[in-house]
Amino acid sequence: MAGNPVAVVYGSELDVFAKGSDGQLYKNTWNGSSWGGFSSLGGTLGGDPSAVAYGSELDVFMRSSVDNYVWKITWNGSSWSGWNALGGTYAGNPIGVAYGSELDVFVKGNDGALWKDTWNGSSWGGFSSLGGVIVTDPTPLKFNSELDGFVRGTTGDIWKQTWNGSSWSGWNDLTTPPPTTTGTDNLRPAAVQYVGEMDVIQAGGDSQVYKDTWNGSSWGGFSGMNGSTPNNPAVVQYDAELDMFIRGGDGHIYKNTWDTQMWSGWNDLGGSMVGSPNAVAFGNELDVFARGGDNHIYKDTWNGSAWSGWNDLGGNMAGNPVAVQYGNELDVFVKGGDGQLYKDTWNGTSWSGWNTLGGTLAGDPSAVVFGSELDVYMRSSVDAYVWKITWNGSSWSGWNALGGTYAGNPIGVAYGSEMDVFVRGNDGHIYKDSWNGSSWSGFNDLGGNMIGDMAAIQYNSEMDVFARASGDHKEDYAKPRHLATEVQVSDLQGRGFA
Repeated sequence: MAGNPVAVVYGSELDVFAKGSDGQLYKNTWNGSSWGGFSSLGGTLGGDPSAVAYGSELDVFMRSSVDNYVWKITWNGSSWSGWNALGGTYAGNPIGVAYGSELDVFVKGNDGALWKDTWNGSSWGGFSSLGGVIVTDPTPLKFNSELDGFVRGTTGDIWKQTWNGSSWSGWNDLTTPPPTTTGTDNLRPAAVQYVGEMDVIQAGGDSQVYKDTWNGSSWGGFSGMNGSTPNNPAVVQYDAELDMFIRGGDGHIYKNTWDTQMWSGWNDLGGSMVGSPNAVAFGNELDVFARGGDNHIYKDTWNGSAWSGWNDLGGNMAGNPVAVQYGNELDVFVKGGDGQLYKDTWNGTSWSGWNTLGGTLAGDPSAVVFGSELDVYMRSSVDAYVWKITWNGSSWSGWNALGGTYAGNPIGVAYGSEMDVFVRGNDGHIYKDSWNGSSWSGFNDLGGNMIGDMAAIQYNSEMDVFARASGDHKEDYAKPRHLATEVQVSDLQGRGFA
């Protein structure tokens, strides 16, 4: 294939479409038990296709490399219609979306404006301009009773236009992203679900801390939190409050708390730390871990009324600690000075001390509870593979390779009955491997052009992945999201995809 695949659920089957090396459209179908193999539907694709389930039919749109027209082919449940021209000429890839009883197609014109054509159930209305000067393909989304179109403008801002059922709103700027981070490619966002919202925290290129919030219907835009940090922030929900931790330029750990009405401001917890903090709610206490200047791991605990002060857990570590609650115990994992994975466990009364689990870590590990087991992922400094070790409740499995090779630290997250592992590849793309309870899917390319590690979180019924994309003038955050029945990758602020 020569293009990016597009997948869509149609009835009980899963269809994947892609541009072939001969420029034709190819389709492969999963019928629930096996793949049919790729077969050609013809056409002369100028870019990637768009596929959308519309009522009982399946529609695929493409821009022709011959005439730059938008063309459509339709499956009616038993046969394909053949290619039909919707006209043109256009500069971008058409994107189709089902909106109520109508089918809408959006595309970037040669004039840089956004154009739309609508099928009302019996005829096409013809392409009409929605204006704007856009530099990327649009992202349309049906949201409740409205239809929203998102684009990136020439300055890098994200713009939105909304159809409320009777008229278009005109273009609205969704604000610019925080300042670019230069020379700090290992910085990554932190994400947390808090009450009914989702918060994303990131350090900007000016070392300030920025936060953006999804309230269930819209993003608020990035706003500064005043605090300054050279490292990754940590964020955690503790009872009814949201707590944010950073390391200041003086090596102290600072905390800012949202009590459902206002932020407390940054409070100094002291310490002399050299890395990023990690925080976890454990029972009725809040624990914060960080690596000190002596390479020991330190812990500070809030018991509901006071902080304990920093307690030395020892060790000779080279990375940032990762803490996770597993049953009634608290486990802390970290890369040691010898590159191996070390674990210290709190059983409710005492710490076990640091025990090695082996491995050859290239960076920080990721630990996640999945059902009755505890899984730890790492990227090897030897082969750059992603490796996994599992505690089944009584013993460790030993290291198992998931393959590679990759450039970033893997992030594991439990999503319903499956386990997903995300990692940044050498090409800057984000890759995902999924465990369905019996086998791994193998790593699949989610695209992107990223330069840092990512954050992954389950938010209600969706899986959100945040990462910073490459770019000289902006900080980019991208997340796969569900658009009708089609899974696409879109930008939260700015666009970082090729």
